[in-house]
Formats: sequence, structure tokens, C-alpha cells
Amino acid sequence: MSIQTIYLFGVGGVGGYIGSQIVQATEKNSDIKTYFIARGAHRDEINKNGLILETGDKTIVSHPTLATEDLTNIPSPDLCLLCVKSYDLEDACEKLKFKVHQHTTIIPVLNGVDIYERIRTIVKTGYVLPGCVYMGAFIKQPGVVRHLDNDLVIYGRDPQHPDRLPSEIIEFLNAVPNMRFQFRDDPYPAIWEKYMFVAAYALVTAYSRRTIRYVHDHVELKIIVMEIMSEIKSIAEKKGFSFSADIIEKLTARGGKLQPEAQTSYQRDIATNHGRNEGDIFGETILRLGRELNVPTPVTKKICNEIG
Repeated sequence: MSIQTIYLFGVGGVGGYIGSQIVQATEKNSDIKTYFIARGAHRDEINKNGLILETGDKTIVSHPTLATEDLTNIPSPDLCLLCVKSYDLEDACEKLKFKVHQHTTIIPVLNGVDIYERIRTIVKTGYVLPGCVYMGAFIKQPGVVRHLDNDLVIYGRDPQHPDRLPSEIIEFLNAVPNMRFQFRDDPYPAIWEKYMFVAAYALVTAYSRRTIRYVHDHVELKIIVMEIMSEIKSIAEKKGFSFSADIIEKLTARGGKLQPEAQTSYQRDIATNHGRNEGDIFGETILRLGRELNVPTPVTKKICNEIG
């Protein structure tokens, strides 16, 4: 199977950066069509002026084949990078299930440790390669994405098809510039590590209304981050995963290396108070898994109650 149709489903900070790099990589290949699944003013600006990516001291303008919210009249994807927020995941999957074919590959890079299961309850066809992303980026204004740091996507085999090596996908993604796509036979240890990092910092930045760096540098807030990480680590260990003895210290230290203005998307959602946020994928999931596995999660519960 050749890759001819690509979806970037969700063109926020992460999806916008990845999509821009894929468009740049394929712009000279007329056989490859790239569709940005976006909505509202962001979609309109992309169709009018291209997606403007600000990264470092560079400004890159990328023109996808089309930015659209309507999947009806576009081809089925051979590759779909699923970059929506968790609260848009179900709706995205309901739309995708009518478009994917048996050879479609979906790579979800949104936060969470049960994203694969959530997708598979709706999308029964094609291949889903579990993944996670390390990247700081956000929509600066409609049509403009600001990239702060990191460019790493880790993904791996579909648990339903463990013997299938997606060689063509690996080869294609490895050729995308300014991105680090790392394929691993088992991506779940990396997904759990990312979840420990992002869930703890997301909860504490939303609770404190402070940036990641501020939280890292603040003694009391940093302790809360590490306590939440410890609760998540206990859940993961109960599920059979193991980590290095200093994993919490290593993950906590990453927060001190980010740009001073870096925020979590959950923090931004709580601050804007628009009614939708990633609370389900962070606090509620930790509390649910804690109950299911009989792992105490008192610090997470306290912070979730404070956030409201």
C-alpha cells in the first residue's frame, strides 16, 4: 500500500506543527494529498493564507490540499495523525469510522494511557498504532501556530496485530524533516512515562494557574507534582509495568527545562473556562484506575476537588 492520502485530524499546536512538517516533506510529490481536519476561523485562515508556523526564529507557511471539517467529499486516509483533545476524541472517531479502510493507519498522539481502547470501541477497521508526543506548541491566533520546544513522537505496533511491522509508515515518517518519529515494538512504557509527566504537571498547573517552570521551581507545588507521579507510577506497576528507581525525579526535572512560558493545554482550558477540558483524561482516569486496581490516590483526589 502506498501513502497517498494523509489526515491531520486536529490542527492545534501539536497537529499544526506535525502537519506543517509533513506538508513541507511532501510538497513536491503531487501524488500525496494532505488534509487538515480543522474548524471555524482556524480552518478558514489556513485555506486562505496557509498554516503559519512560528518555530524558533523561523516562520514557515504550509498549504495543505484542503482544511476542512467535513470528511464527506475527501478521500479515505491511508495515514491519519489523530491530534485532537481528549474531549473531541469520541466525535473524531465517529467521523473516522466511516472513512477508514482496511489498510488505514491511525496514530493517536493525544494525552492519555487508554486512548487506544477508546478508539477501538468505535473504529473497528484498519490499524491503530498507540503513541504519545513530547512537544510544546499552541494556536497563537487563527491560522498561526507557535512552536516552543520538542518534536518527538513515539509510536508502536497495533496490539490487535502484534506481528505486523508497519514498514512503509516507518519509512515515510522517518523522512519528515524537523520531527523525531521513534517506532518501538512496545510503546506503552513510553506512553506511561509521558502520562506520569503530563498528568501530574497538568493537574498542578491547572490547580495553581501557574506555568510548568513556575511549578517546577516552587518547592511545595513541585512536591505535589511528584506525589501525583508516584500515584500514577503505582497504578502502572499494578498493571505490570516497571520503571527505573529515579523515574519520578527524572520526569519532574523535565519541567525545569521547558520554556518559561510553557503551559499545559489542560491549564489553558481551565483558565479560559469554556466548559470543555481534559479533566476526564487526567484526574478522572487516575481516580478510576486507582479504584479499579485498589491503589490509593489521595493527592490526585484533593487536587481534582480543588480544581472543581
